[in-house]
Amino acid sequence: MPIPGWDWKNKILKPKSTHQNIHYDFGNTLDDTGLVQLIEYPTRKDNILDLMITNLPNQVPRIEIMPGISDHDIVFMEFKITPSKLKQTPRNVPIYNQANWETIKKKRVYLQHTIQKVNHIPLMNFALHQNKTKELVVSIFHTKSSLQQKPMGYIRNKKINEKKRQTL
Repeated sequence: MPIPGWDWKNKILKPKSTHQNIHYDFGNTLDDTGLVQLIEYPTRKDNILDLMITNLPNQVPRIEIMPGISDHDIVFMEFKITPSKLKQTPRNVPIYNQANWETIKKKRVYLQHTIQKVNHIPLMNFALHQNKTKELVVSIFHTKSSLQQKPMGYIRNKKINEKKRQTL
């Protein structure tokens, strides 16, 4: 969307510009949303027709305007893009095979009777039941901290099969 009446370098309206409200609204929208227009030099005669709008101006270290084959110049930009790896946060994994299921059943029945006596509003019962069940799980189940998920089975089996072939 070309905005020929706006001086992007000085961030002011050029003299004798038409549609001044559109120019001001566009500039205000960029300011309100934290966006920056990076092209500051004309790309066609005295106008900037190509806009590079971003919220990360530090990621664009180099911008050049080069002559084109017509009256429209070429915008050349370099971007600093580095992939980021998400770090997996530790999580607690319940160990179900070590649980005392009889104790769990007794506490669940007791919890159910307690909730029915306390309140008769269904949504409050549900929220109370949900919170108390979480507390119950945390207090009864043994957990282990897991930083990584185990590799997929087919990868592990592939390595095992390769070891078997080497021993044969």
